[in-house]
Amino acid sequence: MKKSLKFLLLILAIILGIMAFEEFILTKRYEFKISNYQIKIKSDECETCLMDWQINNYFTITDLKRDLSKKFEMYTEGPRLEIGMNNQKTELIINCPGFSTKIVKLADLSVTEELDISQFESKLSDFNIVIVIDNQKELTELEKPKTPSTIYE
Repeated sequence: MKKSLKFLLLILAIILGIMAFEEFILTKRYEFKISNYQIKIKSDECETCLMDWQINNYFTITDLKRDLSKKFEMYTEGPRLEIGMNNQKTELIINCPGFSTKIVKLADLSVTEELDISQFESKLSDFNIVIVIDNQKELTELEKPKTPSTIYE
């Protein structure tokens, strides 16, 4: 009985160790502000680690003035993300260049479904990217805003 209990405890410890390693080592977290909005991103690469660099990104966007939050998920191909606002500051764009894009309407924090490339290109000139997460998984605040990219790198 004691041997089987020790064996079960060992298996449990190994499973918990693997789960902790995945959550605290392999998962990247980012937090930043754009205007009156706080954005938190949890990029979970290990959920799909047997595939080709597919990442599930979990976003929490909080309107700091109204204390209103919205959570949503966005699947991307690779870690590269571009985040910015439109010129009127009424919409937020989250762009994985050449792969997927979501637009958040800031009035009610509603999230559009991913746009196809023809819709996206017509809206490009309205947005200014100010935050970039690059392929090395480093967050950079741009000194000069740029338009969203449509090219996968």
